[in-house]
Amino acid sequence: MRDVRSTILLVHHKTVTEDAKRYFNELVELAKNLLEAEVYSVEVDRIYDLDIDPDIVVSLFMFRGGHHASVEERFRDKVVGPLPSSITLLHMLWHLPRLREKHDIKEVVLVYYSSKRLSRERRNAVNQLAEILTKHIGGVVGTLDYTPPSQIECRDGTIYVPLSIAPSTLTKRLDSSSCLRTPTLLEGSMGLVLSWIIGVFDGFQRRP
Repeated sequence: MRDVRSTILLVHHKTVTEDAKRYFNELVELAKNLLEAEVYSVEVDRIYDLDIDPDIVVSLFMFRGGHHASVEERFRDKVVGPLPSSITLLHMLWHLPRLREKHDIKEVVLVYYSSKRLSRERRNAVNQLAEILTKHIGGVVGTLDYTPPSQIECRDGTIYVPLSIAPSTLTKRLDSSSCLRTPTLLEGSMGLVLSWIIGVFDGFQRRP
């Protein structure tokens, strides 16, 4: 039987939409039920306000940028993450072909948040995703760095892939411009994220 005293903390971006809150709450409840552990979530800006001492801290960010660095600075060797790029790729390879079947698509654009910290590392990671995706789906795959609160002008014949785990300012900008986009990870592939968290916890339980 799993150790019910184990505590997992999921750290994520600020929830600017009700949908984001709902998805993070659902992820917490699913993890609680499957792991028989104490599971909590917190916005990255509030990690210093906590009164719990987690055993595992899961960084629900897609890159080693400023937010993930803040989580590492706060929790040190308890941190697992960011999300493996394989999860993002599987998510895209599931949703992009289905959108391309329904729409006349000329290009795919990966949209990601600009980062003040580790910006080059983030940009390189996005470019690697674009290169791998090109090999799998063909066609033109571009990238676009986004700096809030600027608007995004969307092009016809383009699918935008928001590199955000849940609905965010980025997806709000895409939706307000009527962009054709893939869902975020929790919108379209929560099972992948949950499976990764389960694997993280199983690894923790096996440690001597």
